[in-house]
Parts: sequence; structure tokens; C-alpha cells
Amino acid sequence: MAKNARLLELGPANIYLYLRPRAFLLIRNAAPAANSDVYVQAYKGGNLLPDRPGNSIRVAFTNDGVNIPLSVSVATFDITVHLATNGGGTITSTADNVIAALTNSGQARGLITAARGVGGSGSAVVEAHALTNLAGGSETGVATDVGFLGDAVAYQVTTEAANLTGAQAGNVPLNKVIIGGMCKVVIPFKEISLDNLRLGVPSARVVENADKSLRRVDFVVAVGADLRSLALKMEIRKIKGGFESSEPKDIIIIPEISAAEGEVNFPFAPTTQREILTNWYAWPDDVTGRWAFLGDEQP
Repeated sequence: MAKNARLLELGPANIYLYLRPRAFLLIRNAAPAANSDVYVQAYKGGNLLPDRPGNSIRVAFTNDGVNIPLSVSVATFDITVHLATNGGGTITSTADNVIAALTNSGQARGLITAARGVGGSGSAVVEAHALTNLAGGSETGVATDVGFLGDAVAYQVTTEAANLTGAQAGNVPLNKVIIGGMCKVVIPFKEISLDNLRLGVPSARVVENADKSLRRVDFVVAVGADLRSLALKMEIRKIKGGFESSEPKDIIIIPEISAAEGEVNFPFAPTTQREILTNWYAWPDDVTGRWAFLGDEQP
């Protein structure tokens, strides 16, 4: 029988992810025209080289001469759109043409997303622009509540061990030695937003226009993508008496965690509330090997 009823509690929690701001650049004609705007945004948040280049990404639109077809070239973090021209050397590429070329370029797509500006149709012809850096990317994460969750939020720690045996004992274990393990979090999203879909699926990305009034999620085959470069800080904060606790002993902090590979189901059951179950893996600190901590960070 429990000796201290105050230690009994239910298990609800809020989860916060510290999203890194994504670098961006709005490219428009000298005489502002919304229909010619091209808005590019870093695919990954942050500004850390080489995995999250952010503000180091540069974009240029060039006029290379007469009868040039539209194409895109990438050199490290420099993206150049070679605009289409006619026989007189006049640019014929519209904003939508450029957006499509950037979206269809595998190399460019690994660095940025491309969309229209605000209120534009993408139908106007663009101008040449010199290489210009994206701006606004940061490694300082912004705490973002992922919203209401299902009942199956779980923080799991796995320890793997190997048997030690001696010939005299055959295959009977005489001891066990830890050989590894993992830290995993299961998050059942009950708020089905574009951001949560993107966060829970490693191969998903959000494409949005300049004021985020138009948005979509692309699910792509991101062969070669580095999962750890997508890692974010996560906090799991207990709810007690209907209020979120601020006590260190009630907050699990995971400095680096990213959505795990594998299957994510999007149910469309007619009689039960939708819930998207996602799995997340924590990454160990390079020095201490620590995945996460609970309680006072500096006791």
C-alpha cells in the first residue's frame, strides 16, 4: 500500500518543441509588383554550418544572354537561377516559372523551399538579381506547444546488455554488461496541423508564402537526409491539478530529439477521434553521452 498519497498522480503532459527560425529572402522587382515576388525559405531552421546553413544560403537570378533556357545551378550554398530569355535577350521567366524550377531542382530543394510572396499570382516576369543572403535563421529555438495530445504519451529508456559466459558454465550467463540503449518518446498528436505533420515525419517539409497565409506540406523521399540535423530541443511538462507544473522535477528536458524513421499512420476512422502516433529518438550528448535530464540541471 502506498505510504504517501501525495506522490500518486495522473499522467497528462504538455510537450514543447524549440523550433529554430528558418532563414528567408523575398525577391522582387525594382518596381514592386506582388505578381513577380519569389519567396525562398531555408528548408531547415537554424544557422549552423554545414548541416543547417540558414543565413549562409545565397540566391541569384541571372540573365546570361540570348535564347537561354530556364535552369538552376547550385554551388555549395549558392543557388543561381539562370532565367529564360528570348532572341532579344529579354527575360521571359515568370515568378511561377522560377518557383517551379527551384522546386524541381534536387540540389536547391535540399536547401530551400520556394513560393509566391503575398497576394501575388506569380504571373509577372522577374528581374535579374545579384547573389543575396537569406536572413533570419537562428540556432536559438522558440518554444512551441504542439497542442492537445492523446493518452499514450510515453518517455521510454531502453538499456541493452550482453551476456558474459565462461566455458565451464556453458551458455549460462555469469554476468551482463551494458552495450548500448536508446531514448525514445512516443507522441500521439490530436491536433492535426500542417506543422505537427511536418514535425512528426522526417521526410516532410512545409512550403509557405511570405506571410504564411498559404501553406502546404510536401512528403518527399529525402534520400541521404541527416536525421540529427533535424533535431530540436523538447520539453515534456507534467500537468498537475489542471495546471502545467514549473518544477524541475516535473519537466523532462531532451536537448536533441528528432522524429524517427518508420511508419506514421494518418487514420480516418469514422467513429473515433483522429490521432497521429509519432516516434521520436533522442541523440546523446557528444561529451557526456546524456540523452535527457529530469530535475535541477545544476544541483
